[in-house]
Amino acid sequence: MSRPGEKRALWTRRHAGHHITTTPTGRRACRTCPINWPINPDSVARVLDGAPGDDLTIGERRVVVPILRARGLTGDQIADRVGCSDRTVWRILTTARQAAA
Repeated sequence: MSRPGEKRALWTRRHAGHHITTTPTGRRACRTCPINWPINPDSVARVLDGAPGDDLTIGERRVVVPILRARGLTGDQIADRVGCSDRTVWRILTTARQAAA
C-alpha cells in the first residue's frame, strides 16, 4: 500500500504542464491526456453531416473540429455546430497543429 501523498504526487508529475481542470465533484481532471476521451463514430458522423453537437465528448470534439475547419467552416460556424466557444475551437486547432508538427 502506498503512502497517502504518493498517488497525488505521481498524478501531478504525470500531468505536469497539462491543462488541468476541476470536475463538479472536486476531482482534478487532465484535459490534455486523451486516455479518458471516448469517441463514438456515430456521434462524429452525425455532427459532420450537419446535426448539432451539443453532446459531444472532448475526444469527439477534437476529431470533428479539424475536419470541419478543413471543409472551410469558420471558427464561429464550428463553435455553433459543435456547441462550444470559439476559443475552444481555436485551442483544439492549435493543439492539432502542434501535434502534427
